[in-house]
Amino acid sequence: DNIGAGYFAGKEPKYTIKQETSEEKINLIKKLFNKIVGQNANAKEMQLIIDYIRDYNDDANFFFEMGLDYMITGACCWINYETESNEIVYSRVSSLQSVAIYDYSTPVQTIGGIRIWQEKDNDGFDCDMVEIISDEYKTYYKNSKRQPKEYKEINDMREEIKWELAPFYSVENPDNLALHEPVITLIDAYETVLTNNKHLFEYNDNAKLKITGFMPENDLMIEDENGEKKLNPDRQKEDEAILNAPTFYTPDASGNIEWIIKDINDTASENHKRTLIELILMCSMIPSVSEISTTEKTATEIERSFFPLEQVLTRADKLFKKELLRMWENIFNRINRRKKTNFDFREIKIELQRN
Repeated sequence: DNIGAGYFAGKEPKYTIKQETSEEKINLIKKLFNKIVGQNANAKEMQLIIDYIRDYNDDANFFFEMGLDYMITGACCWINYETESNEIVYSRVSSLQSVAIYDYSTPVQTIGGIRIWQEKDNDGFDCDMVEIISDEYKTYYKNSKRQPKEYKEINDMREEIKWELAPFYSVENPDNLALHEPVITLIDAYETVLTNNKHLFEYNDNAKLKITGFMPENDLMIEDENGEKKLNPDRQKEDEAILNAPTFYTPDASGNIEWIIKDINDTASENHKRTLIELILMCSMIPSVSEISTTEKTATEIERSFFPLEQVLTRADKLFKKELLRMWENIFNRINRRKKTNFDFREIKIELQRN
């Protein structure tokens, strides 16, 4: 997951402003759709606004968090809001606590989002908090242990936000799979091998000593005053003395002393682990980092190693660009309405850079 996220989102997106220069195309679009393209605003001004908002939101860190959430959970979510000082913020929310709401149009459109988390209310009870975000309002609901099945709106927390689009964004894997989910059974098998080997070494570390041709002087078990069997303390001392003695002799010529241990086929175990690792990497499309780091490879050869992962992330690339563009559409619609400007979000070109 970390390798996939680092490769996909280790570098922040690159934003540029593309403006149409073909007079023929500009005139045709204006004639057919009554829309002026490429002349709505100064490209430099638009780029400065984007850079300012991105710097304020630490865009590199934000995008990496989104990429990591997508790899680990199969989805990522974030929200827009405006501060009291009129700064526009976009911020990550947990995809494990949030879900987008879609309409029934073709194609479907995001019309809101729901966030759920737990906190203590003023009475000290654990309660579920629910936030519903639409394009016009943020509303909050909660329940408590007193009324666990009933949710009531918190009226004094209702917030009017008035965005053109719902300021809730979500990128979801169409197969509902995190990057590691197709290889969970292989990961479990690998962990089982490690656990079995660990238990085997622990057993051998505490192995029993087998002695033949010798009888201890004290019995192993004796009876206490109640007639119940218990371990003989004298026998324990005798066994400890035998274990600590530098030399041990068996009166019987056929006697022997050795540890009772479990043998492990180390070669077979290592081959099995290596096979599982290779299958995990192959089925998750992650290149072997150890192989790349221990061999001399050119930049082109390293890039070729990431080719399978690149194909897996192609759909994610398209989905992220689409949702990021929807966010900037929302932001510039708000700026245009407030400042009477005429910026066109369709002039934004988004390029996701691989790390």
